Amino acid sequence: MVEKDSLVAPLFERLDWAAAVLNVPRSIVEEELRRFKFREITADRIRVHLDNGQYASFTSTVVLHCLPYPGDKPYKGGIRLSNAVTPDTLRMLAVEMTLKCGVVDLEFGGAKSGILLPKPVSSYSKREIAAIVEGYAEFFIKLGIIRPDFYVPATDVGTTSE
Repeated sequence: MVEKDSLVAPLFERLDWAAAVLNVPRSIVEEELRRFKFREITADRIRVHLDNGQYASFTSTVVLHCLPYPGDKPYKGGIRLSNAVTPDTLRMLAVEMTLKCGVVDLEFGGAKSGILLPKPVSSYSKREIAAIVEGYAEFFIKLGIIRPDFYVPATDVGTTSE
């Protein structure tokens, strides 16, 4: 059940509208598209050595949303680096990624990762950003979350291909 205050609720309202316009059977909308099938994993202490010589801990979360395809298809979604990222935002973006992949017939489930920064991303050096993202990646690779056959992250807000 979607909570009324959730960011996913307005997304599902748009989905219901689009389904009605496209004559998508209600059973498909309810049984396949609106089902909440999330996996969320949060790391509370990704420690990084900063340029000022101190260490800082960062919280990061990975949200994996429903895998609508049979077999071993991976999840796809970006890594968001921001001082405003929340698990609810990540849930909404993971659902959107599931829908975007489905619209273009890519057999991926939707996902989104977020690394919560205590201050804006612009306050960190390139080296610090790289260390934060590497710490996140190392943690989730060790858990077996990030791997080519399961979750393939990409760049998003606050990150680059560097």
